[in-house]
Amino acid sequence: MLGNLIIAGGAGLASALFLNWPPWWWLGLVSFAPLFWLLDRPTGRWQTFSLSLTFGLGLIGLNLAWFFETLPLGWLNIQSSWLAGLAVALVWLLFTAAAAAFIGLFALAWREFKQGDWRDLVLAPALWIIAEYGRAWAITIIFAGPDTIIGPHWTNGFAGYLLTESPRLALLAGTGGIYLLSAVVILTNYLIYQLTTQPNKRRRLALPILILTAWLALWPAGATAPAGEAGPTLRLAVANTYSAPSSASSAKLDALNRQLDNQLFDILVLPEDSRLIAKLAATSTDLIFLALNQLTNRQNILVIDSIRSEDAGRIKSKILYLNPATEEINFTEKRLLATYGEYLPYFARGLVRLAGQREWLVNYDQERSVVAAGQAFAPVSWQGERVSVLACSEIFSPTLYRAQTAAGATILGNVSSQSLFHSSRWFYRQSLSAARVRAAENSRALFQATDDAPSFVLNSQGQVIAENNWQEPGVIFTTAGTRTKLAPYTRLGDWPVILALFFLIFLLTATNANIRPQTDQGR
Repeated sequence: MLGNLIIAGGAGLASALFLNWPPWWWLGLVSFAPLFWLLDRPTGRWQTFSLSLTFGLGLIGLNLAWFFETLPLGWLNIQSSWLAGLAVALVWLLFTAAAAAFIGLFALAWREFKQGDWRDLVLAPALWIIAEYGRAWAITIIFAGPDTIIGPHWTNGFAGYLLTESPRLALLAGTGGIYLLSAVVILTNYLIYQLTTQPNKRRRLALPILILTAWLALWPAGATAPAGEAGPTLRLAVANTYSAPSSASSAKLDALNRQLDNQLFDILVLPEDSRLIAKLAATSTDLIFLALNQLTNRQNILVIDSIRSEDAGRIKSKILYLNPATEEINFTEKRLLATYGEYLPYFARGLVRLAGQREWLVNYDQERSVVAAGQAFAPVSWQGERVSVLACSEIFSPTLYRAQTAAGATILGNVSSQSLFHSSRWFYRQSLSAARVRAAENSRALFQATDDAPSFVLNSQGQVIAENNWQEPGVIFTTAGTRTKLAPYTRLGDWPVILALFFLIFLLTATNANIRPQTDQGR
């Protein structure tokens, strides 16, 4: 049993590594296969769950290693290094165990429902994406807090993100979203398992499908190169900043002014938490357009910035859309909040109270200005286009981005601050992969202006058009296409999950129908 646990944990760690290491992404098409080999060996239910849970702990635990890059926790008013380390370790363990438990549930369902024939080719990916969908819901429920939203938002660590490095297979996101990509990854792994361990009859079925998948995954795709897209385009100026003390704000502004000088662009996007416009107009909102003109000296542009402001006694994180030509200000509100950075979950607040640290909790609420989730919103209209920009952690939510595209967004965006993770490259890689899938899912160009990590611009296929270098703040100047046509995923939503549920119901019904006559004959 110990040897099998080591194999399971090692396979999970390898899968997480391939998810986050682009040159080796294709090895993720085989790294899940050992799990099927372990699950098809004669074991009891507890052993089945333990093996798959161990695989999940390796996969999710390494994927969430950036939790430890939030240290030290002075920003949470936790000065003790050992206490900070213990707090992060406990949160990391809880998050990891909660997510890994769904891989354990997948394994138990596989043990009960596998048929030993061609139907298992459908059953394996079907059960996996049902488990991923349940996990996306469960994380928002477990980590719910005051004024947070619940839904299938947290897709971090999903198997489908492996395919962002495959230009052809990544396009499947436009048909079935991240869940269709995950289904392809699991199907490929199961086929490889079948090809290497099963009789010739099953090999004949698996081999042609694997050859097709390998061609789609690895063959150069000239038709999907990130060249300029036909149709309307927007000229973007996407800023990239790194954290600096407030005393350096003017220097940051001067540097930005120099880079914008003599450049032509339609939209200027500033990172989350840079709040340059807000700082310039700190004394009065009447000064905001004067400050804007100081920054750009242009009128016919859209400037996107972010602020935190009080609304009916609650702090909201807002995206500002400023139009100098009309002196019009629109705003949207962040809905999917970042745990600990913007709020404390209910269970964490309860543990703090049990530990007798009510004073710390009061200080947290006062100093961190706990943020409330915003209201649903529509894209902002500007010069015939409809622009929708979400904030930071919302990049992991297919649901929120799909809603914006369905509401008419012709181009998508994100403003992010990764200062909380101290410029973690591990977290940045995951947020970039998520952004690439969001772009492909919705068939929309997507830009992200980032603080403490590179900014980037993607085309509607999810491929990188432009990206900053690390530790080199600056502005990306590029063009991106706009689109009005809706992708199948935008129209139909998470249909792979619904189809998987129907297949499971069909399988259970057919199995019961076959068992019942045998039982009657026995009587």
